[in-house]
Order: sequence, then structure tokens, then C-alpha cells
Amino acid sequence: MLLTMLLTLVVVTLITFCCEAAFLLTMTPNIKLGNEFQKNVSLECRYWGNDAASSIRSVSRITILKEVTSQEGALVANVNNETKWVVAPFLSPSVFVSGNASTLLDTFLRLTWPVVTFDLFEKYVCEVNGFDSANNVVTERSPEFVAAENNLTVNDILALMVIERQEERSYCDKKIAQANISSLSRVVEEVESNKREVTQLTQNISGLYHHPMLQFWPEGSYAILMPESGCPLEVAANWTKGYRRFHTESEGTNHNNVSEHSHLMKPVMQKISTDYFFFQHFCVMVDSPGHPWPNGSYCISRRGGSCPPGFSSGSIEIDGEDTNGGSRTDGSLPDGVYKTSDTTMFYCCRSDGSPDDLVELPTLRPFYLYRYNGTCQDVVGMSVTEEEMIMDSEDFSNTDKYSNAFHPDGQVNNIIIYLCYYSKV
Repeated sequence: MLLTMLLTLVVVTLITFCCEAAFLLTMTPNIKLGNEFQKNVSLECRYWGNDAASSIRSVSRITILKEVTSQEGALVANVNNETKWVVAPFLSPSVFVSGNASTLLDTFLRLTWPVVTFDLFEKYVCEVNGFDSANNVVTERSPEFVAAENNLTVNDILALMVIERQEERSYCDKKIAQANISSLSRVVEEVESNKREVTQLTQNISGLYHHPMLQFWPEGSYAILMPESGCPLEVAANWTKGYRRFHTESEGTNHNNVSEHSHLMKPVMQKISTDYFFFQHFCVMVDSPGHPWPNGSYCISRRGGSCPPGFSSGSIEIDGEDTNGGSRTDGSLPDGVYKTSDTTMFYCCRSDGSPDDLVELPTLRPFYLYRYNGTCQDVVGMSVTEEEMIMDSEDFSNTDKYSNAFHPDGQVNNIIIYLCYYSKV
């Protein structure tokens, strides 16, 4: 019916996270609610004309991305300054695509729908890659466009219902003239179905603004333990990976252990001949553009020589097996002193909020924090499970120690570290 058709048309709303954005997505003309035959609608990403707003001096590529249910951040179209080819593999053949990547003022990417079709109704972001005046690689992103049924007013709904009622009345008159009274019940059922659809669409729109794709991991450089599901997904920055293999007590009885239902990335424990090893796998964030870390009670691993704002730095010295050495590293790691036997690991801890107060962190994938002050921090939309890892350090003249109070919960002289594992509710 008409109400259902009208509600498939959208009002495009620009969500602006940064008032200084150098590149903007615009749509012309704006799609009007109820104009189901609108033609030649264009979505364009272009530099908005203020030199101070961008550090890019030459553009190498411009890309428009969209979120879809099966693949976040799917490519819509891009063009680079080497081949000059415009690539748009997933669009309808009827969509006209044009673009250029060169100077700021000449760079653009435009999609034009001759007739409004359903593949227009998505959430879009524009990403521009290039070089600054020092020839450093720079990536800038536009604010997001959300194509969704948004900001429907009571008057909008009432107007649509009036039109729907007029259609129903005409329909009923014809059926009554044909002596088919049973049609009335079907009309009522359809109206109720439309009402339920409007309610569901409104709920979907409300949830859109809390979608994980709009969430970034907090600011700064740091590392977290890697769960078996891998590193978190991040649309604005990349995680790097690495591990530390600890050579643990191998002359006497070895007591390496983890929680029964541990979610740590494998392998965790390993025996080679008579030597015992314990692995810690890490996800390392070099520089996230996200918001500040929330107040709370938890620890993360330090990276880059200092902690993000709000944290205090501490360390644990771990006395590894003295015989044969055998400890080693691979890939990206948090701050530490990594020797062939002994290891010093640095941490960032904070206790400026209650662990019972919910904090917001990205929820796309499971992750670990270190427990601090006896209780795991509560996180919005995530369930938390306490875990532990035990590393049997050197038995003879053990030198395990903490540098200060800023370290994960646990113990030394046979290292125990308590963990908080978060998974989506």
C-alpha cells in the first residue's frame, strides 16, 4: 500500500562528529518524503574549500564506503591518481559514477542515481588518502551520511495515515458495491500491519546511532591481550599483533595454568622437550583517534613510553627460567624489557570511577582488560567473565616484583594475573 511505499523513501541526515571536516558528503537534491518517482539524485564527496581544514596537499585516492549487514565498511566507489580509473564493483549498472584524485580543489567522487532505487538507502562515509607538505601519508574522513527513515514527525505519520484511509475507503466502497463485506477485515489487518512496521522502523532508527560501526577505540597508544576471536575491528585505525613467549620453570615441577574456560589466543602453554613456555598474544594500537578513555577501574598494557591521559604507569618484573634461556618475541608488543630469560612488562592503570558504573567501549568483538582493585569494570552491552593466567616463574632465588601499585591484580613469585573477558550480551 501507499504508506509502505512512502516509508521506503528516506530523509538523508548528516551526522557531524567534527565541525572542522575538510571533506563533506552532500546529496542533491534532498530526497523528499513521499516523492517516490524522484530522479537524478547525486551523492558527492568534495573538498569544501578551506585550506586550513586539511593537512593533505596532494590526493592519492578518494573512496566512498557504506555499511551493509554482512560486511561493514563495504566499498561503494573509489578513484586514484595513478590509473584515474573509477571503480564501483557493487553498484547497479544504472548508477553513473565520476571522479578525480589530484589537487584538493580538483578532487571529487560523485554517484548519480537516474531513478531512486533501494541501493541508495545506506550509511556512507568518504575517505581521502594523500600526502601532507612533509610527504607523510595522511588519511582524512568525512562526517557520515545516514540514509534512513529519520525524524518522522507526528504530522508526517498522520498525513500518511489520512492518505492510507482514503485509499481504504475507496477500496471498501468498491467491495461493498460488490457485496464483499469480508474485505473490511483485510483492510483493518493491513492498517495494523503498517502501524507495526512504523514502530519497528522507528526502533531501528533509534538504534542506528549506537551502532558499533560508529564507535572508535579510545585515544592514544596502548595494547590489550588478544582473545581467541582476534583483535577488535577498528574503522579509523589498525591494530598490529605480536606475542611474548616466556620460558617458565623447567628444572622442577611446572605450574603454568589458565582458567578452565579461558578465551586467550592459542597457543597459551607449550612444552618442548623438557622446557615449558607460556605465551601472551597482544593487540597493539599505535594511535587511535577516538575519545578519551572513560573513568573507571581497570588496566591496559602500556605502549609508546607513556600512558594515555587518566592512567598511571607501573610494571611487573618476571623472573624466567635461568637455564637455557628460550624466551622470545615476535611482532608488535607493549612496552617492556624483553631478555632471553627475564621480562619486565609495563601497564597503565586507573581507579577514578566505580567498576559498577557502565562505561562505553566498542562492542563489535570480544576483548580483554586487566582487573584492578578486585572487581572487573562493567561495560555497556557486554557481559564480563573473570579469568586468570598463571606463569610458573624461576624457583631458585626468584626476583619477581612489582614496581609500584599500578599493575593488574594478581601476585608475584609464580606470577598470577587476573583478567576480565568481555563478550557481547
